[in-house]
Amino acid sequence: MVEPIRVLCLHGAFLSATLLKMGLAPLIQAARRRQDDRRVDFIFEEGPLVVSTDELRASGYTDPVWEMYHMREVRSWAMNDDRADHGGREYSDLAIALERLQMLLRKHAPIHGVLGMSQGGNLAQPLAAQAAAGQGAQLRFTVHFGGCSPGWQHQLPDLFATPLPLPALIVSGERDNVDGARADPGGRKMAALCQPAAVVRRTHPDGHRPFPADRTLAMALAGEVLEFILDPEGFVRTRAAAPALAASPTPAVAATPVAATAAPALAATPVAAAAAATGAAPTVPTSPAAAAAAAHVGSDDALINLLASASLSHLTDILVATRLEDLGHTFKEQGRVEFLSRMKAMGIVKLSERQGLANAISKHMREQQNG
Repeated sequence: MVEPIRVLCLHGAFLSATLLKMGLAPLIQAARRRQDDRRVDFIFEEGPLVVSTDELRASGYTDPVWEMYHMREVRSWAMNDDRADHGGREYSDLAIALERLQMLLRKHAPIHGVLGMSQGGNLAQPLAAQAAAGQGAQLRFTVHFGGCSPGWQHQLPDLFATPLPLPALIVSGERDNVDGARADPGGRKMAALCQPAAVVRRTHPDGHRPFPADRTLAMALAGEVLEFILDPEGFVRTRAAAPALAASPTPAVAATPVAATAAPALAATPVAAAAAATGAAPTVPTSPAAAAAAAHVGSDDALINLLASASLSHLTDILVATRLEDLGHTFKEQGRVEFLSRMKAMGIVKLSERQGLANAISKHMREQQNG
């Protein structure tokens, strides 16, 4: 049996593993559809810094996905250092964050590559530098989605004294300005820290998200990302820089939720400040959405059965990281109209399919009450 390729997946700041899993649905689907025996295991972990969404709102930062998924706490891997003046993103607890990530690499060993979105993608680059210097877990590749202008090379000058040799794929949205002046929408500044022969950049026409909203473009990009994961050295050897993915003539599907505005420094919140002082992970309970994230990708069996009974099995790929319990909660608390709207935002474009799903969930809830 061929050894599976194991990829550690790191979410962005003030989000969760569940939301990253949803954002990576095109890639997960592409991996599942492969007909050969090469398997990719996507391993998701939660950032150790737990922050109350109420605290973040009080500090002036908000994200609509918190309301959509009833999130009371969100997660991060490190604390932004907005006092840094190098023009790129730096982290006040970078050494601690990297040690925690090295612990995860050891916990899930062997890990062959690290994939990250936003803050997770940023931190994947110092992990690659540690691997190249023999100072951490060995890696074959890194994938960076939605990264920003790097400043971490100034914090770790020895590790970045020479360009990184590890194969890297950098994916960014042309309209990504999530980090303001630190934005790197073409991924050029992050790529500049790599050996030219070891890095490939790809762009899509949207903003701060792993894949574009247009499904055709998303699946094409996911196919390339999967090719890179399966053969990183061969991929970077044969791929030259490619132009941005062109917009499809078909209407774009609404965006999978990801953070859409620049995040404040975690040190502004009491929970994170305490974590920084002690170097320990806070023990605030995770939100239901965060707790729902399994260590490995897998759909909810109850939801799969419900979709099959309603002749909607083809929606399983779209709802790859969703649980029936969460859908029922949304339907009950928000009502049918809002439920239909949220299902459209998740990528179920046809009204008839959204209505069929709503009917199936309504029936399931009645059966639960009467059972």
